[in-house]
Amino acid sequence: MSKSMDEIKAVNPSLAVKLDTKYVVTGTPLPSCLAPRESAEVEEKKDDRDGGGGDGKKKKQGMNKKRPRDEKKDRSTMICKSVVRGTVCPYEEGKCKFSHDLQKFYDERPKDLGDRCYLFDTYGFCTFGVSCRWGKCHIEEGTGVNLNGSTAMPSKMKPLIDFRNKVYIAPLTTVGNLPFRRIMKNFGADITCAEMCLASNLLQGQVSEAALLKRHHTEDVFGVQLAGGFSDQWARAAELIEKECPDVDFIDMNCGCPLDIVCDKGAGSAMMNKPNKMKNAIIAMANKFSGPITVKMRTGWDEKKPFADTLTAKIQSWELPNVAAMMVHGRSRLQRYSKLANWDYIGKVAKNLDAHAEANGVRRIPLIGNGDIMSWRDFEVRRREGVLATAMLGRGALIKPWLPDEIKGKVDRDISATERLDMLKDFVNYGLEHWGSDQQGVNTTRRFMLEWLSFLYRYVPVGLLAEGRDGVQRMNERPPLICGRSDLETLMASDNGQDWVKISELLLGKVDDNFKFAPKHKSNSYTDNGGGSRNGGGNDTQG
Repeated sequence: MSKSMDEIKAVNPSLAVKLDTKYVVTGTPLPSCLAPRESAEVEEKKDDRDGGGGDGKKKKQGMNKKRPRDEKKDRSTMICKSVVRGTVCPYEEGKCKFSHDLQKFYDERPKDLGDRCYLFDTYGFCTFGVSCRWGKCHIEEGTGVNLNGSTAMPSKMKPLIDFRNKVYIAPLTTVGNLPFRRIMKNFGADITCAEMCLASNLLQGQVSEAALLKRHHTEDVFGVQLAGGFSDQWARAAELIEKECPDVDFIDMNCGCPLDIVCDKGAGSAMMNKPNKMKNAIIAMANKFSGPITVKMRTGWDEKKPFADTLTAKIQSWELPNVAAMMVHGRSRLQRYSKLANWDYIGKVAKNLDAHAEANGVRRIPLIGNGDIMSWRDFEVRRREGVLATAMLGRGALIKPWLPDEIKGKVDRDISATERLDMLKDFVNYGLEHWGSDQQGVNTTRRFMLEWLSFLYRYVPVGLLAEGRDGVQRMNERPPLICGRSDLETLMASDNGQDWVKISELLLGKVDDNFKFAPKHKSNSYTDNGGGSRNGGGNDTQG
């Protein structure tokens, strides 16, 4: 029992001194937490009573089965989640253990614990619907129908972006930096998107992650790509972008990154396996971000079991007004960038979306195909097939940055080595402007240029292609060893990293004797069967 102050002084004088007596009334029992422990003899007797060791046996940890528990409710008195969500119950009629009588459950539901539901206020919906103890604010009075999915959009909504017939530069990890995007704008790109940004890192205040959100004023339509595994991450990251980056036009939801370190956190391609989590994330972002949202995914997890056709139709059925477009990369998560993109399957996805929209009377969400577009002919073929709302360029833009010009002009440009060196000069100038002209800025600019050169060397000039190729260079073909029309052209075609360093020295001066460079992206995707490269350059780049 609790002890008075006098008793405490008698048993434990030091404790009595530590207590501020001006807040204690003499003779008043103190809280048990301030009372001295009972003697060891008493404690031992209590252990004997509790079965904690009186018989010499050590009490097993985690075996307290006598602790109080909540009484289990009869499932027949609980509402089926499918009824709450307005979907079809997966069990046959009469075999579901939960109640399907929504009206009865509504009439008998207990009084709410409060006026506002935190989940509904935060995300614009509450999946618990009529069973929510704060549900009055998001269920229809008299019927119990949940207002789940009604997105409370920001007051000033930015209009949806028309992606049709635009040249869109995909978010490219490492190499899709601001100076590179400026180069792409010089060559006619319409839409640019920053490289993948991890929502968790952004929310932790990492400067390197926040720098990815920066836009250059020459970028006409600019988006940022986010990757995350939880709705609260998406919501808070979208809110941060809304407040701190008002010049961001759209957010691209990454559901396609194949990297283990991303997927293991439930982000990237792992999001494709959780449609409900994806829906919750989209709605959560819509409540915090006034611009449109796009969703980028792959064909599926395994190339033998693609499911992007059903997933895109499901997203379309949600009728979320802020979803401006969906992108499908023509490879599965396990493929990464090996083998050719499956454009036949992307065509199937497009036709399925057409049929779904017509049958259900819902808005047809534009579909953007992605993968292996390396020439204007590739784009024209896809567009004639009715697959592309626009062209999304990834590695093709890294190898041929002038590809947007070729697509718009329907021409094959034979870019000389001198023109490419001038392009690299522009990149250096943009890099020094962006990263700084001190030694650290020079080092950063050099390394990003070397990363780009690990792709750029794969370009084979049109004038050196074999006859009958019609100026077509294919993505997964291993670039041949060529003897250029000039020493500079030969140097630029080298797959040796030391030659890339020599090119950087033409623009940024000599490197230190201890300077080393290894490209971040190793390629295994030059041939149709996934053959390896001679030195690397271009694999996991697209976010």
